[in-house]
Amino acid sequence: MEKGLIKSRMIIVDATHSKTGARQETPTQILRRLTKELRKEIYRTQFELSGKFPEKPLETADLNEEIEYGKKLVGAVRPEVDGAGSGKSKKTLSKITALPESDGLAEIQSLADRDARGGHKSEDNRFFGYKTHVAMTEDRIITGLEVTTGEAGDGKQMGKIVEQSRANGIEVEEVCGDTAYSSKGNMEYARENGIKLISRLHPIVSNGAGTAAPDCVKSIKVAINVIQ
Repeated sequence: MEKGLIKSRMIIVDATHSKTGARQETPTQILRRLTKELRKEIYRTQFELSGKFPEKPLETADLNEEIEYGKKLVGAVRPEVDGAGSGKSKKTLSKITALPESDGLAEIQSLADRDARGGHKSEDNRFFGYKTHVAMTEDRIITGLEVTTGEAGDGKQMGKIVEQSRANGIEVEEVCGDTAYSSKGNMEYARENGIKLISRLHPIVSNGAGTAAPDCVKSIKVAINVIQ
């Protein structure tokens, strides 16, 4: 910028997904898997304790039922596992004990990566992990970046990465993005900041639901296939 090499006043916005190596599970599935692992390890190393196992809940059991079963299982075997159990048994027992007390238990989708969330690349293409929302100039210089969990909408991050670009010294006159960026909120943001938003108009807006103000709509230059 000091040498005057960056002349673009258009910011291109888009998002890319990053998969996590962890497996996606519901809290119920996580707890059910842990209690199964504990029983299996006890069968292998302390078989005599298997007679103390409480009756397993049905496959249709909900989270509360799985939590209750986990408490009963831990209560039945804890003294012996704490005293002479294997390292794996002790570790799994601790996880079963701690999980119900976790903050945001109902939102956890992976015990190995608690921040990861399921998202969509398209209607039929799901992934599990994170999204990186990027703003860049036409010269492909990245000027703003925001990392979110996988379920976060692309368009909702536009204001953040445009403001980052401005803070980095870019004079933003136009913002170019796909359909996800032509929401009512983004149109209002563009109007208030004197920015031309180039984006195929989102069906929610064009069909009347959540209709933006007429002058806000006029601030949009609709472009076909803006980002390949």
